[in-house]
Amino acid sequence: MRTLALTLALASLPSLAGAQQWPSVSGQVTVQTAPPLPPPPPQPVYVQQPQYALPPPPPPPVGYAPQYAQPTLVTPRLNYNLVYGPDPVSSGARAYLVTVQSINGMALGLSFAGIAQARSPSIYSGAMLLGGGIGAVSSLLASRNGVTSGEAGAVNHGTFLGGVGAMFTGFALANSIKDGRAVAGIVAGGLTLGTGAGILWAAQSPLSGRVEFTASMGYLGAFTAAHLFLATRGYGTFDGRDDDPSAVLGWSSLGATAAGLVAGALLAPNVQMSAARVRWMSLLALGGWFVIGSSSALLAADGDGEDVLLAYSIGSMVGVGGGLALGYFLTQNTDSYWERMHEGVARRTGPTLNVSPGGPGGSPGLSLGGTF
Repeated sequence: MRTLALTLALASLPSLAGAQQWPSVSGQVTVQTAPPLPPPPPQPVYVQQPQYALPPPPPPPVGYAPQYAQPTLVTPRLNYNLVYGPDPVSSGARAYLVTVQSINGMALGLSFAGIAQARSPSIYSGAMLLGGGIGAVSSLLASRNGVTSGEAGAVNHGTFLGGVGAMFTGFALANSIKDGRAVAGIVAGGLTLGTGAGILWAAQSPLSGRVEFTASMGYLGAFTAAHLFLATRGYGTFDGRDDDPSAVLGWSSLGATAAGLVAGALLAPNVQMSAARVRWMSLLALGGWFVIGSSSALLAADGDGEDVLLAYSIGSMVGVGGGLALGYFLTQNTDSYWERMHEGVARRTGPTLNVSPGGPGGSPGLSLGGTF
């Protein structure tokens, strides 16, 4: 045992000697008594995207002129005024135009068939249908961009007055007419000339109130001349005379119709009435004609034919005059609102005119505006 212990001791000596040669390790030990701080939040990572420049546009070809957008001009919509206008474009006015011109086309078709002295009734019916179709299609195409009541009234009243003129021309030339061909020619000529004059009138874009007033004056002139003739005929003016009564009726009525139209055209700008008011007055005038004229004829029924004719003609003229006067007073409030509004605006503002630089949408130019 002693030998073994000595051996172990001797064997450990080199190890101890080597241990004496190891490097010394020194340091500081810190004991932390507080809890550790939380770790800082992770910072966001920014990834920078590479920027690429757009390639330059290709050069324009030789002779190329750049196109710029044209500014859109917006026309302001004016307020509709029953008295002072402007008349609006309406589907009712277009329907009125197409209806009357279709009938006008049918009448013209019959007239042209009569001028051609057609023998077969089928030719007359075909001409009537063809003329009505032409009138409808032509009026539809002419009003495809819209039509106002004043424009439609001008064309249609021209047709009506042309028919009235053709009738009185037939009376004036009664002794010169030898057959129905001449009658058809007079009717066709009157309708064509009247419609053409109405188209020229409509091209001026007239107000509906002025159109109705002017046409009513023409009708009133024809009515007055015809009934004055009937009154003189009933009074016995033409008894024993060589004058042709039909010629007197025709020429006097034609002259009175033309005089009424001229007077209406001259007075219309100074007579501020709407078309609705003129129509109501005309309707009451027709009512007075029917009531007073027929009543006067019935009251004179016990006398001879000349007494009845005289009573009827005088009563009719009195009835028309009374109807017009009654209609004028009954329809005073029809246009009063529009007249007060127009006068109030004119009194508050008066006519003004403003000029400012710059056009629509910032385009170069001048802008002109005002109230009148």
